[in-house]
Amino acid sequence: AVPLNLPAFRRARISAPLLAIYRKITPNLSETEQIALEAGTVGFEGQLFSGKPDWSELLGQARPELSVDEQA
Repeated sequence: AVPLNLPAFRRARISAPLLAIYRKITPNLSETEQIALEAGTVGFEGQLFSGKPDWSELLGQARPELSVDEQA
């Protein structure tokens, strides 16, 4: 367990080899997929998947409320 607590060891011996394997088995994005990804906008989900979300932004967003028809 101790080696896993050492970032340099973990990156060199665990993360880097796993990432290399992952890159080999995942397909490359097609040009169409790349265009689609770049054309859209992302909200908080984009930050969440980036690994460094701005939680204050999420907490600052207005909470949606149901209309009278939706509540019925």
